[in-house]
Amino acid sequence: MLDSKIRPLKSGDKIVLEYNGSKRRIKKIDRITPKGQIIVDAIRFSPNGKEMTSNFSHYSLDYVTSQDIEDFKKRTMVKKCQETKLEDFNLDQLNRIYKIMQEGV
Repeated sequence: MLDSKIRPLKSGDKIVLEYNGSKRRIKKIDRITPKGQIIVDAIRFSPNGKEMTSNFSHYSLDYVTSQDIEDFKKRTMVKKCQETKLEDFNLDQLNRIYKIMQEGV
């Protein structure tokens, strides 16, 4: 839950956009209205981070933590690895990848 009195926010700040209490994405604040409403990805939030544009609130905002940044980086790397065609690597590269994989498991 946001508390702009403790930590003021401004346009361009990074924030966590949370969907249904679980799926978290790091986004930038598009703008803050004169009444303190926060706009992120065309979704309007109250100053405390609750979605205002829906009868059933699916989105909320939270401050970015170091754990959020680490999780985001990990998800990005995992996705990139999953999209990589191992057939495109030569044998030496595959041997190094294989060693790293053995160390991590």
